[in-house]
Amino acid sequence: MISVRMKEIQFGRRQWLLVTGLVLVMACFSAFLLHVTYNHYKAEYRSYTDLLTFQLAWWTPWIPLVPLIIRNALRFPLEKQNWLRTLLIHAGFCIAFSLLHLTLYVTCVRLIGGDMWIKLAEKPGVPYFDVLWRILTNPFMVNFRLRLLIYTIVVLVSLTINYYKKLQGHELELTRLEKQLADAQLQALKMQLHPHFLFNTLNSVSALMYKDVAAAEEMILKLTNFLHMTLESSGAQEVTLQKELDFLNYYLQIEQIRFQDRLAIEMEIDPATLDARVPNLIMQPIVENAIRHGIATRSEQGHIEIRTGKSNGHLQLQVQDNGPGLGTEYEDVREGVGLSNTRMRLQQIYGDDFRFDLSNAPEGGVIATLELPFQK
Repeated sequence: MISVRMKEIQFGRRQWLLVTGLVLVMACFSAFLLHVTYNHYKAEYRSYTDLLTFQLAWWTPWIPLVPLIIRNALRFPLEKQNWLRTLLIHAGFCIAFSLLHLTLYVTCVRLIGGDMWIKLAEKPGVPYFDVLWRILTNPFMVNFRLRLLIYTIVVLVSLTINYYKKLQGHELELTRLEKQLADAQLQALKMQLHPHFLFNTLNSVSALMYKDVAAAEEMILKLTNFLHMTLESSGAQEVTLQKELDFLNYYLQIEQIRFQDRLAIEMEIDPATLDARVPNLIMQPIVENAIRHGIATRSEQGHIEIRTGKSNGHLQLQVQDNGPGLGTEYEDVREGVGLSNTRMRLQQIYGDDFRFDLSNAPEGGVIATLELPFQK
């Protein structure tokens, strides 16, 4: 159903200029066609100027009438449930506008006077109202069918444009609602990381309290700084890679307190990638997964490599460990809450324009590769 508010049918300067321009173009074009027709059939000679004057008298009254027709078209749109009633209403309006146009046309010809008025009046000296009455009572004398055609075209064009504008408005509203839903889903996914990470960290603090109180206190301090930093950007779905690495450094400091000499970190960061946009807290669960499955289960020193680069318009992030690698049941073993959450977030933000996979490294261990569109 198409509803209309008054502000949608108001004519501004631009609309008036458009209607006036179209009317003048139609007058010039009609005069040209008549001029060509007269010359082709060698009828009585009529100059283009005379024909143009006649056409201007006929077309000019449409300038004030077209906005009124548009207004009625939008007030009474063609709807499936009451189409017959609407057609009858427009039929009545069409007759009324045709008679009004006839009146304005006769008035224009009378103001112009000369031969045009004499030909319309059929003889000199006939009063204006007598000529007007004769034509109004016999509207087919001045091409009533053309008026019906013009009225119909204006109504159909008005309804088409109005429907298109409303369709655009609905699409924009739908896009806005979809974005709000996606933002809400992303926020919910991101917030799931916080209790998951806190649970693991507090378990580590609990274990250290009986072994190394100083280390436990330092871990709590690092955790406080990490949480403070994440809370500052809690409303942002995306941050720069530089800020994401700052988050990651806080997390790694906490893990290094936990594992001490058993965890070695190496970073190869391309400076050209630092201003790229990435989802907030996207790397922490990937690194956590590498530490949990590649380092925590080993008694010897574990090694984590974090690399960034740019290739074919995409940002590439890699996290590699030197753990035991992927087994046959890696989907169940390696992809827990953190990685499955990460996949869902990436799907929400990038659709299918991303790559995230785990693979065995040739020298042993697992490589987690993440490729995102490179956006500054």
